[in-house]
Amino acid sequence: MQDCLHDPRLMRLPQPIRVDAASGSPFDTALLANLGILAAVRPYLTDAATPTEWIINHVPGMRQLAMAHFGLPGATHLGVFMLMMTRARLRAHGDPILEVSAPLQALLAQTDVQHGLPVRFFRSPQTLFYLALARPNPLRVPHRLSGLHECEGAYIGMYALPPHHELLAHTRRTQALGLDPAKPTRAIELLITGSPVGKANVLR
Repeated sequence: MQDCLHDPRLMRLPQPIRVDAASGSPFDTALLANLGILAAVRPYLTDAATPTEWIINHVPGMRQLAMAHFGLPGATHLGVFMLMMTRARLRAHGDPILEVSAPLQALLAQTDVQHGLPVRFFRSPQTLFYLALARPNPLRVPHRLSGLHECEGAYIGMYALPPHHELLAHTRRTQALGLDPAKPTRAIELLITGSPVGKANVLR
């Protein structure tokens, strides 16, 4: 695996493919299996009504695993844990990856869509997919340890919460977002990934 970490051919691959190529195995599900919690997690990985937050807080063993990563430095912190979880969910969905061509990305950047456009107008083609942006991309993603990275894409998940879902029980959250717990809610999870080009290795 050490040789793969510095292979320049892997640097520009979409994040889900690059991680698999560098590790040589489905690292995310292998870790969950080795910890003995994959069987408990698996039914929820493709559930369109189950956000990742619910999985972490309710599936036995998941919260302890998340807390073990909380506050850790380098390549083992909570952000890496969230990326692993989202990668496992994408794998369970069959690895849907949507690649945006450079001409389309340039056209999208020139649209007159305003920042205040209600989120209800955005609909995902499926519950979870990875959006691979065209490169080079002028957008940058900051990282506390490794600085600015070129934005290479994002995991985008959309989950339909029924009325009175447990995630809607937090009064401060529903009030801040203007949500009515008695109505269905669409939860959107967005995990942006930065390119490793110019960094220490294909996983950084």
